[in-house]
Amino acid sequence: MQVHRGALVRPDSFRQPVATLGVFDGVHRGHVQVLQRVLAWAERCQGESVAITFDPHPLQILKGTPPALLTPLPYKLALFEELGLNHTVLLSFTQALADLSAQSFVDDILARQLGTRRLVLGPDAFFGKNREGNAAFVESYHSDHGIEVEALPFLTRQGSKISSTEIRRTVRRGQLDEAAAMLGRPFALYGTVVRGDGRGRVLGYPTANLATEQVLPPLGVYFAYTRLAGRSYRSLCNIGVAPTVTAARATIPEIHLLDFDGDLYGQPLEVALLQKLRAEMQFADRGALVEQIGRDVELVRTLECSA
Repeated sequence: MQVHRGALVRPDSFRQPVATLGVFDGVHRGHVQVLQRVLAWAERCQGESVAITFDPHPLQILKGTPPALLTPLPYKLALFEELGLNHTVLLSFTQALADLSAQSFVDDILARQLGTRRLVLGPDAFFGKNREGNAAFVESYHSDHGIEVEALPFLTRQGSKISSTEIRRTVRRGQLDEAAAMLGRPFALYGTVVRGDGRGRVLGYPTANLATEQVLPPLGVYFAYTRLAGRSYRSLCNIGVAPTVTAARATIPEIHLLDFDGDLYGQPLEVALLQKLRAEMQFADRGALVEQIGRDVELVRTLECSA
């Protein structure tokens, strides 16, 4: 998959492009429905599939802070590539872009800059100032550009629409099975391994400290599967404040990969959270903590996993 950043795109960058646009945070089942329709249409017309998305998240500009993400940009791009998209266009979301009218967005970006001729939009895909642009807008005002538009309905689960907002709620509540049902895969943390204080190695269970900007489930110890360089490892993931060994008020997720020995610093990890094992606990001493971690590891070895 080729990734293009705004001004680097020319109309001749794509062959018979079929495009979609949106934030796509989560790349959940509703998003996948849209992206698969793009792929199918591109195959039918012997063209190329194009996802248009934004960096940073629009709410960072519009409200000063983005929501806690389901999928950071590198993870979102990886998921796009797994789906088989040919191209992703990253539009830099600035105040100038936010102030652009829907008509100018179609004229200047979709038509002139990207050469869009076929467009698939989900029901909550909006663009232009005050979110005035949508599928109906393109159909009504831009037949002169020859842009064919297909609008898709919301995908629902148990009578409720699948949305990034609802998935964030389920993750925060620790409802990992429900989040996975809406995502179409387990909720995963994704980030780069950074240096910590090395306390896990001292305890005999080295951990990878994951720098991520994502929404987090409740504090506790989780059964996880970690993907690294094409391989998967059963893992323990601790989300909490490590009360037995530090007085710190917060920490980033710490992951212990079973049966792995190597240097992880600077490497990207995808950590699928499958099941909460227990709440975070404070132990009488480090010896008691080490014993409990040992029991957690043995439990993880026995649990079934579909990740």
